[in-house]
Amino acid sequence: MATNNKAKINFQAELLIKLHSSDFGIKALVKNVKSGDPENIEARVARIYCKIFSAIANFAENVLQKIKNIFLNYGYIVLRAMTARAICATGYILQLEFITITGIIHSA
Repeated sequence: MATNNKAKINFQAELLIKLHSSDFGIKALVKNVKSGDPENIEARVARIYCKIFSAIANFAENVLQKIKNIFLNYGYIVLRAMTARAICATGYILQLEFITITGIIHSA
């Protein structure tokens, strides 16, 4: 059983080395894994591993949120331009205050 745990932890360390050029101390813990894992090494490794990947997931989520806001802002700009064009087409003169007041910037 210890060999399965050691292999799993080694794979996790190798993945971190490929992604981050560091194993974050996981390889040093592999040497201490014994049958039945009485020192709970696997849980300690899982905590390190999950912390690193949750940081990556949070970063990706923030990037997706920013991209979504960019597209929503673009949509609002297009709607504002269409509204201004329609108002001008009916003969009304747009003033600077109208454009400033109706400016919408979205932040979800």
